[in-house]
Amino acid sequence: MNIKIAVAFVSVFLASMVSSAPPPLLKLGAMISNTTIGHIQRITAVKLAIEDINNKILYPNLLPSTNLTLDLRIVGNGAVGFMVQTASEAAMQLGMLGRNTTSAGTCNPCPYSQKDDAVVGVVGPIASPACISSGYILGLQYIPQIGISCSDSSLSDKTVFPTFGRIIPNSKIVAAGVARLTNFLGYKKVAILTTGNDYGVAVIQGYRSTATLLGIEVLTIVQVDPLGTNFTADLQSIKKSGARVIVFLSEGTVLTLKVFPQARGMGLLGVVDEVWGRQKYAWLTDDGSLYRQASYGNETLSAFDGIVGLRIKPGLGPSFDTFKTRWASLSNITYPGAGGAPDNYAAYSYDSVMSYAYGLDKTLQDGKDPYNGTVVFQNIISSNFTGASGSVEFTPEGDRKGFYDIINVRNYTLNFLGAWSVSTPSSFVLTEDIKWYGGATIAPTDVVCANYPCSNHGKCDITTGKCVCDPQYQGEECSFQVYSDIMFELPSGFASVGYALGALGLVLCLICAGFIVKYRHVKVFKSASTTFLLILVFGCVTGYIHIITNTIAYAGKNLDALGVLCVANPLLLCFGFVLSFGPLFIKTYRIHKIFNRKTQNKIVIGDGVLLKKFAVLVLGELLILVIHFAVDKPLAQVSQTDDPSGKERHFAHLCVTKSSGWFFSLIAYNLVFLLWGCFLAFQVRKTPADYNESRQIGLTIYSVFTILVIVFPVYFIVEYGTISYLLISLTEFLILTLNLGLTVGIKIARVLGVYLNTESPDHSSAEKSEFPAGAQKTRTGAGMERVIGSSTASA
Repeated sequence: MNIKIAVAFVSVFLASMVSSAPPPLLKLGAMISNTTIGHIQRITAVKLAIEDINNKILYPNLLPSTNLTLDLRIVGNGAVGFMVQTASEAAMQLGMLGRNTTSAGTCNPCPYSQKDDAVVGVVGPIASPACISSGYILGLQYIPQIGISCSDSSLSDKTVFPTFGRIIPNSKIVAAGVARLTNFLGYKKVAILTTGNDYGVAVIQGYRSTATLLGIEVLTIVQVDPLGTNFTADLQSIKKSGARVIVFLSEGTVLTLKVFPQARGMGLLGVVDEVWGRQKYAWLTDDGSLYRQASYGNETLSAFDGIVGLRIKPGLGPSFDTFKTRWASLSNITYPGAGGAPDNYAAYSYDSVMSYAYGLDKTLQDGKDPYNGTVVFQNIISSNFTGASGSVEFTPEGDRKGFYDIINVRNYTLNFLGAWSVSTPSSFVLTEDIKWYGGATIAPTDVVCANYPCSNHGKCDITTGKCVCDPQYQGEECSFQVYSDIMFELPSGFASVGYALGALGLVLCLICAGFIVKYRHVKVFKSASTTFLLILVFGCVTGYIHIITNTIAYAGKNLDALGVLCVANPLLLCFGFVLSFGPLFIKTYRIHKIFNRKTQNKIVIGDGVLLKKFAVLVLGELLILVIHFAVDKPLAQVSQTDDPSGKERHFAHLCVTKSSGWFFSLIAYNLVFLLWGCFLAFQVRKTPADYNESRQIGLTIYSVFTILVIVFPVYFIVEYGTISYLLISLTEFLILTLNLGLTVGIKIARVLGVYLNTESPDHSSAEKSEFPAGAQKTRTGAGMERVIGSSTASA
């Protein structure tokens, strides 16, 4: 009897040993689409993880006696109905494998007829609608499921999806992260724009719950139809709310590509405040808008300029670096999609399998049934390991405690500014400053009085967005109903005058250049060197163009355009001066060297020699400008002055530098240049008339000098505005036209005098000597060319 009992005991013990031995093979199901390269990479990553688990090299202690096989089901992507249908079919097929089909209703664990054919769990799908439909079906049979990139927060409800987890955080957690980002940037008043479906409801709850704790006021909430095409009314309601900070929580790329261009067209995106030159509206967004950069063209990304948001990191830490290196080294023939940079979710796909492996390993170590979905799922979400994407840890609801990049869109690219982690929600680390629309570093603001600062008599109350006066002003409310802000704008009539002066000057230059080229062999032009006359005309062209661009700078409100003109205007002004007056000085220098020498030796100074010396003058000007722009580049800013009454504040767009030293260094250089020319003109005043332009040059230089002595002090006294503009434009036009008239215009008049026979017989012999005898009698064009062209004397 005792022997029988002992035999029975041993039999039971051996049976228990056999039944508790780890199964040599377990099947894992997968549901992933293959319509994009990113989806193909996720399939490859899942297969790679199973390969690594089975070869026991990278993970020798993980499932040491068990291998995994994969049952991959390709599901649809694109239209929501198609995704849901194919995912549901795949879930039913995988759920029924090896199970007793006679079992009705829910069961945990469900009975198995052929365990070898059953799946112990499923990874995927990758879209929230597909996860919801498949998760409900698999949840009825308590089959563990790990979604790869499904973020819908409803999947965290364990009463509906008891065995669903995911390798990324849910959308409600990300929305809470955007609320913390809002607070980190100092904003306390926002509008929320999202969808009108369950996703929208969830992210609103996630954002508002955190925003309330942080003292952020939501001015309005606008929910749009995710399948809609016209969002004008929705965006208009945001505009009317007065919100300057818009939180856009999008569930995907499709909606973003429709909303952003319309918002830009309505002035809610890509707009600079006319007064302060900062981005008018700040947009903060989540992963739905930012994770697919490749879907956006440059035109769309230009509307994104200045947007800030959170985007899930592809991975973090040394383990992810190792994964990237290994992924890049793989053959894309053996491993489709590998061989380059991994998709944002490739490492997460890999870790979805690894989370199963760790959960199954714990289940088998505890001697539990790997087909008991509830036990396996609890072991999965209790696991804590370092995977390909970094540290993997789950919440009790099965959501990954993930980490995000802080993204700033600028120059058509997504720039990484720092990181944020769900595990440390209050910590934001920025590695560089945010660049708002147009590259501005001054952040948009959420209160009116921060956009338009209060008078010196008051301060801003950020709770009301109004300016409150100091006590000595009776403590009255200083809103902009009391203070009027006046933006300087050049009257259109004066702007028209500036454009007309510039255009007239350019026409004069064209006429002068035509005469110089046509009559370049005539003594009156040839002795003055046509090369330098043409350079002079080109310098005047540059100066007249400066009159036009300076008018644009005074008349315009666009800081982007002004930023260009802040660099272009100094270049045009300086080179206009050196090119228009330099030829006069350098030619006078040649006459001075020839006629004011102590020896009688023959000396020849050709145009080539003078051009080299002239180039030195130009390069000196250029050197100062280059150093100036490199060290202290002029920037477009808004200047303000308060009226003494305290009732008005005046604004103006200005080009400013850190130091005025560069401005005065350019003045000093050109002043020395001008004085040198005066000296040369004085030295050659008695040179024979055949070779002498000193009278015209001297008259030009003395006139210019007198004009500048009068105008310069006045310019520094008057306030920036119409008067300062008129002083600059009229003075520049007068100087350029005077130079052009005295150096080129007189020569044209003398040529025309010969042609029209208007030369007086009483002219001095010196002047007559410029034209051969009988030239005055020639009236025909051909005759004039023949007689005038016979003279070849030249300095």
